[in-house]
Amino acid sequence: MNSMDQARKRSLREMAARIKRIELFDSTGLDDGTRCNLLLIIYAVMIGQVSFFITSGAAWTGFLREVLRADDFLLGILAAVPVAANTVQIVIAYWMQRFQKRRFFLIFFGLLGRFFWIPIALVPYFVPDSQHSAQMMLVSVFVVAVAIGNSFVNLGYTSLVADIVPMRIRGRYFSARLSASLITGLLGGLGASYLVDTLGFTGYTVALIVAGITGMGDILCFLGVKFPPMHQAQDKKQLGMLASLRQVLADKSFMRVVFCFTCWAFAVNVAVPFFNVHMLESLRMSYTRITTMNQIAANVVALLVVPLWGKPLDRFGNKAILQLCSRVCMLIPALWLFVTPNNLWLILVINFFSGACWAPVDISQQNFYFNASSAENRAMYVAVFFAVFNLCGVALSNTVGGYLVQNVFGNVVAGVPLLQKWGWTKYHLVFLLTVLLRITVVFGLFPRLREEGAHTHRAALRTMGGEWYRARVRWALGVRATMIRKRYRRDHDQEDV
Repeated sequence: MNSMDQARKRSLREMAARIKRIELFDSTGLDDGTRCNLLLIIYAVMIGQVSFFITSGAAWTGFLREVLRADDFLLGILAAVPVAANTVQIVIAYWMQRFQKRRFFLIFFGLLGRFFWIPIALVPYFVPDSQHSAQMMLVSVFVVAVAIGNSFVNLGYTSLVADIVPMRIRGRYFSARLSASLITGLLGGLGASYLVDTLGFTGYTVALIVAGITGMGDILCFLGVKFPPMHQAQDKKQLGMLASLRQVLADKSFMRVVFCFTCWAFAVNVAVPFFNVHMLESLRMSYTRITTMNQIAANVVALLVVPLWGKPLDRFGNKAILQLCSRVCMLIPALWLFVTPNNLWLILVINFFSGACWAPVDISQQNFYFNASSAENRAMYVAVFFAVFNLCGVALSNTVGGYLVQNVFGNVVAGVPLLQKWGWTKYHLVFLLTVLLRITVVFGLFPRLREEGAHTHRAALRTMGGEWYRARVRWALGVRATMIRKRYRRDHDQEDV
């Protein structure tokens, strides 16, 4: 009995040792405090991704469309309002830099902002349907409150990770972080869609309440993170808000990054609010089917592929990987022009390419503004980036897209018989528009980005292609050698018999 207990304890110790050796990212040379901080940030985003999937997916679109009865223009406006509210980040950045209290700002205002998803879910129960304008106004106010809370979170988070994530592992770390978050996000998105399909009106309420709770759970993880002191100017003189803002605006290399990625965001977001609407109304898909074929399919692919991008990002540089992957992303919306209720399998093809290529574009963008910002005034750098990016790249784009879909593209389709013959709707025209804008940015602006020591995208493609080919040859030779050994052993055994 004692020997059995000892063997069992030994096996448990060996299993614990193997689990301990499992690492999500390269932690070589990191002290225990830094390693703990990095893991807690991954746990936070894993919880918060549930909230993100719900509030950016079909459940939120359906809530606006079916419960609040928002038309195309209002849909664009509601997508733009919270993003425009992020312009307060410039003031928040100044406060954060002046008072050196990013931990308090992130946790307190983050919890407060994420809480407002719960009142949003309950608005239809307290404001009657007859007061439609009051419902829309109240939801808009709460959405702005959520956005302001997220502004504190974004600034605190980005300045924090820029200080604690070593440069040499940023590509691999953010890839691992994204991969881990996708797992819980997939489950949350699927669960929310199932609730809506099963419970109908009540399902929207439950899903948004869950979004509020998981959003606050994300913030609570930062209670265990040890925040390093924020960088201060060497002369220890605190710049005023305008002087700090002028310092950022005068940095030409940083403003080039802001301009390029703002134009990219405009090109992308002009169509973003209408993909879910197109699937709900034109393709007549259920919420669960939309989540499964759209969000989950893309994120399963991303879960498998994103870890493979970490080393190339660190090895070849952000610019090379950005140019490679953005050339795929610019053409993805073109496939939506051919999707009909009879060939919905094309949505899986679309999301295969989306899952494989969108994550490295986002990681490259993040690394670009991290690397181009100054450590001494980083909060203001990040605030300027997000203020311009969100206001001009997202809010303005959503508004323009909503206006075009509501007032222009519908009339164009009605006046062109050929488009009606093809079965095109006003949503097909906005998908075509986003393709043309993306192509312009990829070939006109991204080559102007500068990064020290970065490879060209052609060199990176040749190197990765050559390594893939050599790995395939080695695999084929290994399979062939294994077959020869098995045949030899079989023949040898027959001779012995």
